[in-house]
Amino acid sequence: MFEKFFKEKDLIPNSNLIEIKYEDFIQEPFNNLREIYLKLNLSGLDSSEDNFKTYLDTQRNFQTNIHELDDDLKQEISQRWQMTTDKWGYS
Repeated sequence: MFEKFFKEKDLIPNSNLIEIKYEDFIQEPFNNLREIYLKLNLSGLDSSEDNFKTYLDTQRNFQTNIHELDDDLKQEISQRWQMTTDKWGYS
């Protein structure tokens, strides 16, 4: 699926695609949400801003799960997903 996506990604008009790393999004969720709305030319952000900020405030103390993986599983994941991790700059 990702091979096809990367191969055909350039066929998607820039105004129809935005890619944001999860780590970046959670650092500044509302600013990234604004960027999504602007890049995709979506309407309604101004009228929904208070609702978004209220919701994001409820998520302020959210902590992501931490998973411990053994070395064999890490290596298998690395091999199977290397193309995507290389493209998106993950180690």
